[in-house]
Amino acid sequence: MGNDIEFRVAVLMLILSLKLLRFRYARSPLNVGTWRAMKARPLDTALIVPFAICWELAIAVYIVFPHWVGGFSMPLAPWVRWLGMGAGIAALALFACAHQAIGSNFTFGPSVREDHELVVRGPYRWVRHPLYSVVFVLGFAYCAVSANWLIGLLGVGGGIIVFGIRIPNEEAELLVKFGDRYRAYMTRTGALIPRLRPPESSVVFRKPGAR
Repeated sequence: MGNDIEFRVAVLMLILSLKLLRFRYARSPLNVGTWRAMKARPLDTALIVPFAICWELAIAVYIVFPHWVGGFSMPLAPWVRWLGMGAGIAALALFACAHQAIGSNFTFGPSVREDHELVVRGPYRWVRHPLYSVVFVLGFAYCAVSANWLIGLLGVGGGIIVFGIRIPNEEAELLVKFGDRYRAYMTRTGALIPRLRPPESSVVFRKPGAR
């Protein structure tokens, strides 16, 4: 794997950029509803926390002590690794756009608040869970840039397991909250990637009677 200094710096830049964006858009404190939702789904919480810790730990080890994870390296051409960097930058742009669109409706846990809005603007016009899409794209990006399959396995594999449980639970709550409006929204959007259909016009549905 060699020293890989340029790719280690590239991974570090992706990580720092993501942290800065998280601070910018997702710094609101956990509310009571979020804690209740997390306590109501112990399996969901028990899965996502260990995977997230292991993933970030593997990335940190690659950046600081790359020889420790050298046994998991893959023979990728430099252009493939830089292509992964481009994918990572695109994922960060999607992260920012999704947070800009969802605004105050964002919560750290799988919870639907009383004043929750059904947001269908920005990336949500095409995809119901763009923030989860970001996780998968970043998983592939970190894997490609680091040329390390352990990092890819923890990111992409962990995302498949965690979101395979979380997405159905979240959508069940949203169907209860918004009913036929969310059901119609599901028919014209994909969960993680867009459907091959033209997007509908941008609309934000609010609870009847809400200002």
